[in-house]
Amino acid sequence: MRPARIAAAAAAAAARLYVVSRLYRRRRSQIPRLDVGRFVRGTAAERQAAAEAFDSAFRDIGFCLLTGYESLLPDAVVAALRTEAEAFFSSLPAEKRRAHHDGFIGYLAVGAENVGASAGTPSALPDLVESLSLSGFQEAGQEWNWDEQKGAPWRDAPYARALPPALHRAAEDYWRGATALLRALMELSEVALDLPRGHFDASFARPGTLLRLAWYPPSPKTPEGQWRYGEHTDYDGFTILQRAE
Repeated sequence: MRPARIAAAAAAAAARLYVVSRLYRRRRSQIPRLDVGRFVRGTAAERQAAAEAFDSAFRDIGFCLLTGYESLLPDAVVAALRTEAEAFFSSLPAEKRRAHHDGFIGYLAVGAENVGASAGTPSALPDLVESLSLSGFQEAGQEWNWDEQKGAPWRDAPYARALPPALHRAAEDYWRGATALLRALMELSEVALDLPRGHFDASFARPGTLLRLAWYPPSPKTPEGQWRYGEHTDYDGFTILQRAE
């Protein structure tokens, strides 16, 4: 996303948080790396340098690899969510279906998604993916139901209460850390765009988010026209992808 579009997207006060197994099949050396910790804890000069690197990455390529975010989203929190998510997706279908809500939120089995349809170009066959989507989006007229002490906005939703307790805790910890990272990225965007400090605060005081856990089961042969996850566009502020090594 180019910097000029970041400001427009921020008006929607939304950012999607995804945990996925892959980013792109590009060599790491081709993707700019950004040390978020250098911005969060650095001197004024270091913060400015990080913002300039951020600006350059999104002007030239459109994404970057984040490093140094452990003070916001610790490695142990990421590892715990991966462990519990793998256990959940490896469980019996009937147990997973308890967390189903609709065609977008909660658990979705393989064959339930065709994400290309969101851009008007559905693929010939459904996507080969299982997912669990925990929604922090707020419906019109509803009060915001999250604060720093109580936890994620989806914590009491029926589909979330149906999750194994360990997964529920791990997802809340990850959501809290990823939301802190999101806010750091919005502050970084302010500096990169030469905007007043706090420009995005009101829009992201109650951030609409989606924490999506994606599981790609083994598939020895993929039919023509079949995608793991089809071509699509994310319409929100930032998509943060947690890469597998």
